[in-house]
Amino acid sequence: MRRRRPTGRRRRFRLWPTPTGYHGDVSTQIHDIIHCDPEIMSGTPVFRGTRVPARILWEHLEAGDSLETFLDDFPTVTKAQAMAALELSKEMLIGQARAA
Repeated sequence: MRRRRPTGRRRRFRLWPTPTGYHGDVSTQIHDIIHCDPEIMSGTPVFRGTRVPARILWEHLEAGDSLETFLDDFPTVTKAQAMAALELSKEMLIGQARAA
């Protein structure tokens, strides 16, 4: 299968891992944390290296569960991955709010 070239400039997020999570100026690509592959869960976005759908993190938080509860329920997801996903979503949300 041939990859399509991106049509626009891709925003890069750069975060660096620390013992407590990812920190930095937000410049790691989202693809470093979330992965979509038609062969894995029919293309559902999952945390890279796992079969855990990314949406489950937000569903747990919406239900009032703590991050630790989520990590206990899904031990294949690291705290760094979960924190990076939350940081990226925050930055994307803030970026969209400023653009409007």
